[in-house]
Amino acid sequence: MLASLAMVLCCAGADGPLPVAEQARRLIAERCLKCHGGVRERGQLNLHGTDRASRPAASGRHAVVPGDPASSELLRRIAATDSGERMPPDGPALSDAERELLRAWIAAGAPESPHWSFVVPVAPTRPTASHDAWCRQPIDGFILHGLHQAGLEPSPEADRATLLRRASLDLIGLPPTEAELAAFLADESPDAFERVVDRLLASQHYGERWAAPWLDIARYADTQGYEKDGHRTIWAWRDWVIDALNANMPFDRFTREQLAGDLLPDANERTRVATAFHRNTLNNTEGGTDNEEFRMAAVMDRVATTWNAWMGLSMQCVQCHAHPYDDLSHADYYRFMDFLNQQADTDTDDEAPTMAVATAYGATQVPVLQELPADRRRTSHRLDRGALTLPAEVVYAGTPASLHDFDDAWPRDRRGMVEWLVAPSNPLTARVIVNRAWESIFGTGLVATSDDFGVMGDAPSNPELLDDLAIRFRSDGWDLKRLLRELVLSSTYRQSSVRAGVGIERDPANRLLWHAPRRRLDAEAIRDSALLVS
Repeated sequence: MLASLAMVLCCAGADGPLPVAEQARRLIAERCLKCHGGVRERGQLNLHGTDRASRPAASGRHAVVPGDPASSELLRRIAATDSGERMPPDGPALSDAERELLRAWIAAGAPESPHWSFVVPVAPTRPTASHDAWCRQPIDGFILHGLHQAGLEPSPEADRATLLRRASLDLIGLPPTEAELAAFLADESPDAFERVVDRLLASQHYGERWAAPWLDIARYADTQGYEKDGHRTIWAWRDWVIDALNANMPFDRFTREQLAGDLLPDANERTRVATAFHRNTLNNTEGGTDNEEFRMAAVMDRVATTWNAWMGLSMQCVQCHAHPYDDLSHADYYRFMDFLNQQADTDTDDEAPTMAVATAYGATQVPVLQELPADRRRTSHRLDRGALTLPAEVVYAGTPASLHDFDDAWPRDRRGMVEWLVAPSNPLTARVIVNRAWESIFGTGLVATSDDFGVMGDAPSNPELLDDLAIRFRSDGWDLKRLLRELVLSSTYRQSSVRAGVGIERDPANRLLWHAPRRRLDAEAIRDSALLVS
């Protein structure tokens, strides 16, 4: 039994086993919350947290009695041999190690353990490996430390032609020209690659390449969707994104302008165009449709997109019920929705409100966000099961209690929502953005599930590195080019992609990055490369 428990306790982060409370919470989420969580409470039992798990169920028994394993019905049911009593009823029974883990957790008082991504990152101690001659950038020390713990060594550096092609495709989405390759191969100065990276980051093509993943997150399209799928004039926002990235706009400002650019003290035409981020929603312009139904569908889409883009969490399910795994309630969803329910847009042919944007051929109307005046604010309700026809209690703009507080000094509108998203107390935004950058450069994020930082998402392969990057990204002024420069100039990035040696057995998925990852080119890069050489 002790050997089995030891095996469970070894599922860990880079520097040791996860706390028993964290492991117990993850196990309950994986095996129990489907029936006893946010969506269902079979037998009037909710195992989402110690407080709810210790309440009496419909049977009158307590699933969890903190500090008293013998009185905890949960332990009896997971060990039962009768198929009518054993839990979980479907799938394999819990292993001896898993049952012992839950027993140890309850014996310890069933302590709560907040999910790792809901805790504000703390600056880690730099590994001693950082002093190794191999380490060119801060990230290299963390990577080398992880490799040494696994008994691995980094791969040799890639040849210079491969390195130039890799960096060029990653940073501007285009292969190097013959002249650029010849110049780089002839340049024997120690900082030759550094100057190449700086040139690529300064290229106008940088913004075009790095806008593409953001346009995907924002669900960008030049048409309205649904059956008629009419044309939408929203290219001005696309160009705004490209220009903002080329200008290296700090990411917190990038956030403010897109989510609340019309409300900023220095609002202008450019910041208003930025708010078209949330006008990429579908518009149903077919005859006989209900305008309010499809307007609300657009508002809910904005909630989902905001949470996915900045927080790395899925909120679609919470519009109908509490989150099945993460500590996000049904009411939390509608409180947050109120921030995005106070705009003047409608689901109509003209996509009002719009703003005239000058072009070489005159002017064009671009859909933007426009806040309703105070005397026309909508009353937001929690919608039972997400149904527009089942309005429940009135809700007011707010944020989930399970996350950081909403400062009373912030206005209860999109300006305050933005401040909450980029606040130092927000544990998610900086982590999510640096993870997306890492994923774009190395193929897989430090958190492999880049769109799910919740309980059912993957734990980071190197949590200390993720936190170090997130903290420095914020302290460096949310500077995306600086972040990418560090990643691309690292020894980790410069490795060969050849797979050889013991790493194939010890880390077949290359999560520790003992070699440069092999990955497919983006569709845009394949197309542009073909056009470049044709």
